[in-house]
Amino acid sequence: LGSFNRKLGFSIFMDAVLSYDSLSYILNQQLQGKEFEVKKFLVKKKFIIDSCRMYGAGNEKLVIKVNFSGTNTGIVYLLGKAVYKNDSRTIEVEDIDFDIKSKNILLGSADWLFDKKITKEIGKQARFELGSYIDTAKVSINQQLNQEWMKGIRSFGNTTDIKLIGIYPMQQFLVIRSNCTGDLSVKVESINFSL
Repeated sequence: LGSFNRKLGFSIFMDAVLSYDSLSYILNQQLQGKEFEVKKFLVKKKFIIDSCRMYGAGNEKLVIKVNFSGTNTGIVYLLGKAVYKNDSRTIEVEDIDFDIKSKNILLGSADWLFDKKITKEIGKQARFELGSYIDTAKVSINQQLNQEWMKGIRSFGNTTDIKLIGIYPMQQFLVIRSNCTGDLSVKVESINFSL
C-alpha cells in the first residue's frame, strides 16, 4: 500500500488503425516501375518492381509481397519489422529479408535476387510519415474537449502530448497505440433536472 497522489490532467491510451490497402498504395507509388540492375559474374540481370502489397504476419512482422518482372518474373515475399522513429515521426520497416519460402524457390532459379541493393531500396521506401496525422489528431481531440455538451454544461481542455508507444501488425490492419496527455475541466453553469 502506498500514499495516494493526486495528479493533474488526464492520461489515456488510444489505438489508431491503419489500413494495409492505404499503406500498400503509398508503397506502390514509391516503388512501382523501379528497376535494378544486378551483376552476377559477367552477366547483368534486371529486376523491375511491378507492384507491392503489404500486410501483417500476426507475429510483429510485416509482409511485403513483391510482383516483379525483368530477367525473371514472379513473386517474392519479404519480412520486416515496423519501427517508429520519434525524431522524424515516421514508421519504417527495418531488417527486411526474404522469407524462407522465397529463399528456397530463388536458390534454385534466381539466387542473384538476393542482392542487398533490392532489399535496401525497398526498406528505404517503406517509410510512412505520421507527423501530419498526429497533428491532425491533436486538433480534432482539442475540438472535442472544448464544446458545450448540453445547455449549461461545457468542457474545456487541451492535449499537451501524444506519444506513440507501440506498433502491432495484425493480419487485417496495422494498430498504432499512443498515449495522450492533457488537461480537462467541466463547467456546470445550470442544469435542468425536470423530466
